[in-house]
Amino acid sequence: MTKISKARLLRRLLHPSSLFLGVIAAAMLLIGAPHAQAQAIDEIVRTGTGHINDSAAMIFNTICWVGGGALFIISGFGWYRHSTGPNAGMSWGRIGTGVAVGSFLVMMPFMVRTATFTWFGTGASVDGSQQMMRFDK
Repeated sequence: MTKISKARLLRRLLHPSSLFLGVIAAAMLLIGAPHAQAQAIDEIVRTGTGHINDSAAMIFNTICWVGGGALFIISGFGWYRHSTGPNAGMSWGRIGTGVAVGSFLVMMPFMVRTATFTWFGTGASVDGSQQMMRFDK
């Protein structure tokens, strides 16, 4: 490992880019210090986690609705093509599979939502509260 002399270290610290980064770090510390409490961080993380969960659920719903609807439309056109000419390239197996998978995808958001409820009618939630662990002798 190489040693850095005191003069070289001082030159590195007084370099304009190092001073600029130091000023930015000090400003962020002064601005963020009042908000950097444990409760505030807990609320920020809880809010951020809620946003991530909501966006993941919306993406899941979008994929299910668009994919299921597309399969229904494709199956409808396949049924039309098959009825006008049986050798048009779509068999009844593909049409039936498209309808079955499309209906499953459209039903999936409702099934997932229903499955998240417990016996008492409330969904699982993370509220950020902590409990103390007690050890008895």
